[in-house]
Amino acid sequence: MPQQRPYLTEADKGAFLGRIDDGIDTLLAAKRARIHLTSARRIKKRSDDIQVYNDNYDLPPPSMYDRTAVKSKSGRTRVLSEVAGNQLKDAIEQDRYYREMGQFDVAQELRIKASILTVRNEMKARNLNRVKPTKKLALTPIQRAIRYEIALSRKDWTLEDWKRVVWTDEASILVREHRGKHLISRTPDNKYEEDCIEVRYNNYSEAIF
Repeated sequence: MPQQRPYLTEADKGAFLGRIDDGIDTLLAAKRARIHLTSARRIKKRSDDIQVYNDNYDLPPPSMYDRTAVKSKSGRTRVLSEVAGNQLKDAIEQDRYYREMGQFDVAQELRIKASILTVRNEMKARNLNRVKPTKKLALTPIQRAIRYEIALSRKDWTLEDWKRVVWTDEASILVREHRGKHLISRTPDNKYEEDCIEVRYNNYSEAIF
């Protein structure tokens, strides 16, 4: 197995560039600094590019620290900015359509450059998780009022009162309805928001008692 070359430090790069500044050619400077020639040429090119940039914009000559600093890498950021994170959260929470859409898909629509894992972690940190929607019956206002009155009338029932209630086991067979994992994005506080509720209708299912 070939021996792995050690990672070049700023000191290694500085030693090489110092020799270049002294007028030593690239090959000899790389050999004396014990840097591979390909790496040496890449270091020199980056240093030259920085110097040209500073000259073009009338900036002072770059320091050795600037010339040896690691170039910022392109690609997706691992952490979203506070502004981007809040923008994504607000977009997801605006209506049911975006709650059902994948969080990463919303980020792409907003042109936020981040990986799926980054988006998921950022939204989780903001307490916005992917969960099943709250299921509630499609009740009319009158039906809701009646149920509310029934619940209030039984709120102080004791265990003995509930023992007099006959409970039945039942199994539901869904007809013309998609059965599967259906998730939305919401915080725990939004559990009963209108766009976090999935309305179900009894006439769409058949029950066996």
